Amino acid sequence: MSTTHDYTSPTWGHNITFITVSEDGKTASVVGHGLGVKVGDYLILANGPRATTRYRVVKLKRARPADCWRARIEFAPREEAPAC
Repeated sequence: MSTTHDYTSPTWGHNITFITVSEDGKTASVVGHGLGVKVGDYLILANGPRATTRYRVVKLKRARPADCWRARIEFAPREEAPAC
């Protein structure tokens, strides 16, 4: 089961830094701090002052200390709610 992690408001020990981003913006390599992130999880990232974007973790490598990690992420649009 996947978990969603909110990284829209970076703080000490809970943040993401982009290392590389594909030209189309759909994949990226990031370095992050925060516990509990695993492959298949979703990361909610800020996209401008009021918008957010969702990415899925496709590859993860743990680092030291234990809350540090490197990841390959891919754009994962949210599913739209069915019309009533």
